[in-house]
Amino acid sequence: MTNKNQTKRIGDWQKLLMGIGFWILLSALLAQLAIVFSGGMLNLSLSELSPSQQLSNKEWWGLVVCGLFFPSLSFVLAPYVLSKIFRYHWANDLTLNRKPIADQLFLSFLLFLFSYAAVGFLLQINQNLTLPSELSEVMKTLEDQSNKIYQMVLQKNRGVGSIAVVLFMAFFPALMEEIFFRGFVMKRLIGMAGNFHTGIWLSSFLFAFIHVQPLKLLPMILLGGILGYVAYFSRSIWASVSIHFLNNGLAVLQDYLNKWSQTKIPALEEDFHINPLLALASFVAIIALLFLMNKKEKKLLLLQKNNENSSD
Repeated sequence: MTNKNQTKRIGDWQKLLMGIGFWILLSALLAQLAIVFSGGMLNLSLSELSPSQQLSNKEWWGLVVCGLFFPSLSFVLAPYVLSKIFRYHWANDLTLNRKPIADQLFLSFLLFLFSYAAVGFLLQINQNLTLPSELSEVMKTLEDQSNKIYQMVLQKNRGVGSIAVVLFMAFFPALMEEIFFRGFVMKRLIGMAGNFHTGIWLSSFLFAFIHVQPLKLLPMILLGGILGYVAYFSRSIWASVSIHFLNNGLAVLQDYLNKWSQTKIPALEEDFHINPLLALASFVAIIALLFLMNKKEKKLLLLQKNNENSSD
């Protein structure tokens, strides 16, 4: 006979594999829909757009809707479809209807703040890795393709246009990716592994690889891990959405300020050297904050257990 834990793990396996399968299928369908919509209704060829050209309003909105929004929808639709098949409440499952635990949310923002140097240091290591020339060229090509659409979207990052840029480059990606990776995938991986650390880091590896940005792989793994702990300890997907949105929003803000400033503000990956000692302090701060958040989680679990025993 199988016990309840074994049955749950089998269920988590099924949901995870089906969810990833639905995500792949929906991504392909939405990509084709974006091509049909942009070509048939808007008379645009997204593949021919270039960062070097000044986009018209029609071209820019077509790029944003078909190049950013449509593909991201698969992250939300996949777990939603699965919830209908298995007949469970998807908002409950994804913790969309829960408020973050207040003190854990505060620690989450500190965690993000103090992790900045560590993320930057890993970015430097990632970009300075010596690789065979053919592999290095492939990685650069993948990175350039990934960055191309963002460079074009940022053309409208001024005035009222910045509101749309923030929505489509910062908020919607943060919301949709967190729903899939931290709300759906991480929960299944934790259930399968029986250990929340393992589930968090496995989901962070998947999060980093799916972004197809090989020159930012190491920092994205760390960022994915931090977002995982934030969602887990706060018990709400909205905490990791907030941190993810803040991370994306800082890049949009940096670009916005550079459009108005005489002095260029360097991006984290450009001309920005992180001292190893500062990086070490950042890693120590991350560990300390995660230890504190874990301690608070254990206290909360103990309190809940005592309340349940007293009610009995």
